Amino acid sequence: MQRFVISGTGIAGTSVAMQLYRKAAKQNKKIEVICVEPRGVLGATSQNSSECYRNFFVDDQVIPFMERSMEIIEQADRDFGLNMTNRGYCFLAGSKEGGKTLTDMATISSSYGAGDVRCHTSSSTYKRSPVKGVDKDLDGFDVVTNPDVIQEIFPGVNPEASTLVHCRKAGWLDARGLGSYYYQEAKENGMKLANGTVTGFDIANNNIRKVLVTDSNGQTNEIECDAFINCSGAWVPWLNSLMGAPELPLKNEIIAKVVMNDPAGIVCQQNTAFMVWRDRTKVDWHDEMAEALEELDDTHEGGILNTASWLKTQPGGQHLRPLGNGRVLLMWEHVHAHIDPGCNPEFPINQLNEYYHELAIAGASKILPALEVYRENMTKDMVVDAGYYNNSNDGRPIIGWHGPSNNYVVAGL
Repeated sequence: MQRFVISGTGIAGTSVAMQLYRKAAKQNKKIEVICVEPRGVLGATSQNSSECYRNFFVDDQVIPFMERSMEIIEQADRDFGLNMTNRGYCFLAGSKEGGKTLTDMATISSSYGAGDVRCHTSSSTYKRSPVKGVDKDLDGFDVVTNPDVIQEIFPGVNPEASTLVHCRKAGWLDARGLGSYYYQEAKENGMKLANGTVTGFDIANNNIRKVLVTDSNGQTNEIECDAFINCSGAWVPWLNSLMGAPELPLKNEIIAKVVMNDPAGIVCQQNTAFMVWRDRTKVDWHDEMAEALEELDDTHEGGILNTASWLKTQPGGQHLRPLGNGRVLLMWEHVHAHIDPGCNPEFPINQLNEYYHELAIAGASKILPALEVYRENMTKDMVVDAGYYNNSNDGRPIIGWHGPSNNYVVAGL
């Protein structure tokens, strides 16, 4: 009987375990799967993500990959109930340059199979997303270049927005529920969990014979395997180096999100999509705050607080979405881009900018100006958490054989 050892029980690792059992069943084979996890099932980035999906890419290889992934997720939603919605991704721009970039990207993505591009001069021809669930007829891109029509579709959006590109095959779901669905199916088929960290490999003749796993008590055990699958997320590069495999073109980036209450009901929970501002943004700070940001900056001392740079024009890309129950998710990913977590990063993450929520709210106010009220009156129970993006150089997933003859990697997702 073949034994597969998987490192990581995030969505990638649990999905691989489930698919291994499904394939073995089709072939009428018996297999053994052991998942190694030091933090608990779905214990790292999988529990701290934005829980979103989309098929909007300008890459002819990534789009069919995402289409197939969404088919699998939609089936899981039907089977398990993951609160999946296709509210879509709404990209907004106020500048002609930003608007042209968005429409060009939609055209390219459409040519690669992401669906048709539809241009609207009236809100009457625009089909609204369902409040709950998935409308299978929603596909492709809806483009609006009339600010008044944009306001009719999404009241309260920045009146500077002159271009709206709405990717319809996109939205969000209960990502932790998805991972639990995969994990439970694999567990029911016999998957075993080994609590610990992969700390080494016994390799002979370019073949991984044993995986060394060290538990929380410092005890190291050896697990024999026929194949090893590296699904460790941010720790893929570290395990790759441990086994002496060629370096992978991967880099870790911190991704942080703010979850806040919206007692004023500024973000419509029933209508708002995942909204992204495309243009560069200049944040207005009052004099006292501007002075404080200058003083707080410690990058000249080797620190991570780059608050002085916030006084300059910021790149676009800030985004928000409703979370339900009056809560809102905010993100502005560039804030931590100057921090290099390395290939064996810490978790939980202690390198977060302690003023991140200030800039995230300021950035979101560019999308919905009414959110400005929260800059002076922070809501209670605000939460900031973070995980890691494990990105490849070209933005494509890295999946397949690598290094030793029985080593496989699933990374860059």
